[in-house]
Amino acid sequence: MDGVRTQGRGAGIGGEVTDLELIRSVARGSEAALGALYDRHARALTRAARHIVRRDGDAEDVVHDAFVEAWQRAGDYDPRRGSVRAWLRVRVRSRALDRLRQSRRLAPDELGDVAMWTLPAREPALRGALTSLPPEQAQVLGLGYGAGLSCSEMARRLDLPIGTIKSRMAAGLRKLRECLLDSEVGIEPRYR
Repeated sequence: MDGVRTQGRGAGIGGEVTDLELIRSVARGSEAALGALYDRHARALTRAARHIVRRDGDAEDVVHDAFVEAWQRAGDYDPRRGSVRAWLRVRVRSRALDRLRQSRRLAPDELGDVAMWTLPAREPALRGALTSLPPEQAQVLGLGYGAGLSCSEMARRLDLPIGTIKSRMAAGLRKLRECLLDSEVGIEPRYR
């Protein structure tokens, strides 16, 4: 979406501007550019947040917090690491998981499903690969990547040694990679 020109709808933003141009303007202190990004992405980001926090009011608060963070950290955005939309989505996901941790509203058995809630709809191969994992591996991946728990937090919650948690994580990631490669879905490592 960064390279696609769309009509700016924020106050003071006229003509066609890309997300990349908007985030650069936000980094220079443009409130109008932040408003245009909000207008462009808030609806989808609120839906993503709702999948994690499960309440409309909480989802709206999460998106607000993410845009406050975007305002403060716009200068950190690096287009080589992904689109502006993906950058905003990471902030929303992080704030939503923070809210879950603070509220502790989820029961331990619900946490394992968080990874499935946060997957983009366009990733059916990843969803299929996750459902093919043994339950104990899917559970730790859901707790780690979906709910954002550390290995020590998972060990306490599941009453297992931390080594067992790490082994299950490694085995689950290895099986996911194999499943995705077998289905010819190329995945690039996030960090090199």
